[in-house]
Amino acid sequence: MKMPATVLENIKGQDLPADLQKKLNMQPNRLYTLKAQPQDEYISFLRAIKITQQNAKKRGVTDEMVADALGVDSIL
Repeated sequence: MKMPATVLENIKGQDLPADLQKKLNMQPNRLYTLKAQPQDEYISFLRAIKITQQNAKKRGVTDEMVADALGVDSIL
């Protein structure tokens, strides 16, 4: 069973541990939205595009048709 991602909104940079602020290049007085998701359930954007391409091709949809539907020049 997948665990839902946890989203925290309006978190001040200064409210996070200093090492995390530094790693993420956060400014202390800016507000951030943070999303936490178990790493084994994470799918990268590029992987999601590849899955979409494969599913589209199975249905006879070309890369050009997908790009046109998305309003972009190319999907990658």
